[in-house]
Amino acid sequence: MTIDLAFTKDSDWKSEREALWEPRGKDLKDSFRKKEIESIKQYFMTGVVSPDYQLSDNAMFGYFPVQSAEGWDFVLSRHAKDKSAFLDAFMYSFQDRENVAFMAPYELAKWDYFLGDVFEPTITSRVPIGSEGELVAIELEPHDIFCRIISGIFGFLDRGSNGDNPKYIQRIEYFWSLWPYIVDESFTNTDRNSDQASTVYQVNRILKHVVKYKPKKKFDDPNKLRPEFLALLEKQLDSMYDQLCPKLQQLWDETKAERDVVTAKTAKQKAQRAEKAKAKKG
Repeated sequence: MTIDLAFTKDSDWKSEREALWEPRGKDLKDSFRKKEIESIKQYFMTGVVSPDYQLSDNAMFGYFPVQSAEGWDFVLSRHAKDKSAFLDAFMYSFQDRENVAFMAPYELAKWDYFLGDVFEPTITSRVPIGSEGELVAIELEPHDIFCRIISGIFGFLDRGSNGDNPKYIQRIEYFWSLWPYIVDESFTNTDRNSDQASTVYQVNRILKHVVKYKPKKKFDDPNKLRPEFLALLEKQLDSMYDQLCPKLQQLWDETKAERDVVTAKTAKQKAQRAEKAKAKKG
């Protein structure tokens, strides 16, 4: 497999790439020696691997000048040392890189490259990986993936982090597709460190927002995107109800009943305040 890197010699492209490198190069000074940084920059700017320093598979993947399916195929098939590179790159795709200028534009493309539209228990590399020269298949545990994604969603809900339209929200159908994989046994798992127990904990957390939305910090949400998301969550759980395990169905029923009580109480208090204000004016 070959890839054309001639564009890296274009003066305009080099200027733009240098601007992206500048803050990254400064960050690396705390952890790398000067010659190592020079080797990393050479790869970042040209895609050519220096014999003086061996970059990690993750660095090879993230710093390659061609950030597209074609480029990622090339790196995994030509530069990766072994098949673990595919799993590592896959797991990194869950991290938020919206604040890293040279990664942010490709976050959705990378999501699509690895995850697709909905959850699949097995994903297979598009190309043979590393020195083994074999396709790599990864078996995914849905509760583990659920916890990875919902942590990003809580950043969106609780702190307003990563803006108003982070990748988890733009690819929200993938998140919805995980709920039917939650099983009754998750609710009785006594190992607090297990993915199943963590999933139940996170489900309870997000359903508390359905009852009454309480972010952990104040932030601007002028278009009410968070309440809009929670309304969509309600709609999705109703539509998937028959696909949910019995214990999750029960939890959802209890959540809606509690929400109705809180909504009625809030409406009553609002009406009482309005009456008092009216009486005071009169």
